[in-house]
Amino acid sequence: MRNNIASHPANVFKFCPRCGSNAFIFDSEKRFNCSTCGFVYYLNAATAVAVIIRLSDGRIVLTQRRFDPAAGKYDLPGGFVDMGERVEVAAVREVAEEIGITLNTDQLEFLASFPNTYEYKGVCYFTCDVAFVAHYNGTENFEANDDVQHVITVLPEAIDYDTISFDSIRNILKLYCEKYAG
Repeated sequence: MRNNIASHPANVFKFCPRCGSNAFIFDSEKRFNCSTCGFVYYLNAATAVAVIIRLSDGRIVLTQRRFDPAAGKYDLPGGFVDMGERVEVAAVREVAEEIGITLNTDQLEFLASFPNTYEYKGVCYFTCDVAFVAHYNGTENFEANDDVQHVITVLPEAIDYDTISFDSIRNILKLYCEKYAG
């Protein structure tokens, strides 16, 4: 995806990571080539997870982001999938890390996936955000941990989409509302 934003890797990465040459050229939608040593580097989407935690009364859990990108905006519990990790395991891990509750992979129902851009420290990362729904009947002792500043619960129809962090999260929440809430 050739993009005109300053943080697109084509505008940031200037030298070959193998030989150091400045002949490291972004020549297509997703590939860099070094004409000096022949090294080829592909841009691929990073996988991330997001979990809609549905409480027994229909409210869902939102987290407020502590750090950029989108510090102060609302998000869903989730994060990046580690290399070699299944997305379901990443979803359970991220929920535990961010809000302190334990889910198991059997509680996760796949909702959808959406592309997203995630700008971090001057570089745009392209992600594929995989969304799950988890029904949770436990106690609501949610803790704001890791990169979460605050945890709230909200009825889906009360979501203010202007306060949501990323396009992918807005799309996930809107799809959830179409399918489940209402």
